[in-house]
Amino acid sequence: GTGYGFSVTEEELENGISLVENKRMISLKGLVEGGYICQSFASYVSEGGARLAGKSPFEYLMEIQDYLDAQLAAHSDLIRPALSGSDIERNAKEGFVSMLRTVEEGLPYEGKLENLKKAYDRGIRKSTLTWNYENCISFPCSKDNIAHHTKGLKPFGFEAVEKMNELGMIIDTSHLSERGFWDVIETSKKPFVSSHACSRQLCDHPRNLTDDQLRALADKLAESRADVHAKGRVAFVGLRRGTFAVGAAEDNSSGACGDIRDTYCAENSASALRAAERGDCFACFCHGFPCFHVRSGEERT
Repeated sequence: GTGYGFSVTEEELENGISLVENKRMISLKGLVEGGYICQSFASYVSEGGARLAGKSPFEYLMEIQDYLDAQLAAHSDLIRPALSGSDIERNAKEGFVSMLRTVEEGLPYEGKLENLKKAYDRGIRKSTLTWNYENCISFPCSKDNIAHHTKGLKPFGFEAVEKMNELGMIIDTSHLSERGFWDVIETSKKPFVSSHACSRQLCDHPRNLTDDQLRALADKLAESRADVHAKGRVAFVGLRRGTFAVGAAEDNSSGACGDIRDTYCAENSASALRAAERGDCFACFCHGFPCFHVRSGEERT
């Protein structure tokens, strides 16, 4: 399948399903009407799904990219590819939605650095290292506390992190074990994201991040930008009803968040999040990078 809220079956890949208008959660018509600037289209490939399709995981990943290529070609009046931040800005100015290609689950790389390079060449710019299962890169988060804190990146995982840094592919630590997260902190020379995790203080679940992890995530960005003012501070930013809500973990400044209307100072991530939630926050970011998604009133998992 591909896209958050837009899964595609093997039959639909063969027979065609249009991005413009469909019964799924995402359509180009809906993105345009909603004023979207950029949409992530996450290609997820499971070992079982690839086997049923009679393909290797990497072959199946490439087939999904063929589908996305066809949709871009067919609807170039509405959507354009985004290979960089400047592409997103340019597309928005010209009135187009940007397609950001991402991968959910590192299984399709099959333990080969050349597959990471091929994925990058096909336009993929962000990838999680794991999903919910062990793969060639790492171990996933686990309710087994010992495993969660001791089983991290595998030898290929360290190589993959370095290769992704070299290519310019964003590392996404969502679903990763806590040991794996710290392995990425220690290995990556560039900032990375945890695009769908929440605060452990808000919800004590192994998928979520501790305040130490969130601060380390911010420090990695500060380190890359030589931004001493950002070090040790986690900012939570959420778009809500056309305005922004901010929670800063240690000080009052909004820092890299820019011209934000409302700033909430909090002693930890949980209280910062609750402040943001008072405005029905639906998308939160850690120091300018996606950190977690939360909608007021919904179960947090």
